[in-house]
Amino acid sequence: MKQSIIAVAVGYGSATLANVLCSMFATSMVMSQPSTTPLPSELPTSLLVIRALCTIVFAVVGGWLTARLAPKAAMLHSVVTAAVFMMISLVTALFSAASASAEWVAQPSWYPFLTTLCGTAAMLFGGFLGDKTLPAQQGKDQEEGDAEIEQCR
Repeated sequence: MKQSIIAVAVGYGSATLANVLCSMFATSMVMSQPSTTPLPSELPTSLLVIRALCTIVFAVVGGWLTARLAPKAAMLHSVVTAAVFMMISLVTALFSAASASAEWVAQPSWYPFLTTLCGTAAMLFGGFLGDKTLPAQQGKDQEEGDAEIEQCR
């Protein structure tokens, strides 16, 4: 049980942390302008695309990592991680529109829901990739174990 919780926490945490850092870096690069220039009313499309790609890439990595760390039932662990991601992302999406202030640059209202759906699907795909690589490794380990047994005989 402990290893399962760690697998889900590490998968979700690493995907979220990497996504936040990537999004912050992308935002600082795209939105860097002299302080005298007023901020635009909406985020540039290029920034939205970069941030969405960050979400997708790091969700795949998080799902894969969860599956690799899971003690068994790797895909089930990835489904749980994706469900946690989706629930937290939906709550964030619902409250982001309500908490937007005039000082913030607004993102389109549909954007958080899009990244929630894409991120959830990407996390499941990462879990699928991680789960598919496990049998190959287990087979390799089994062959090595069989060879060691033969050498002992």
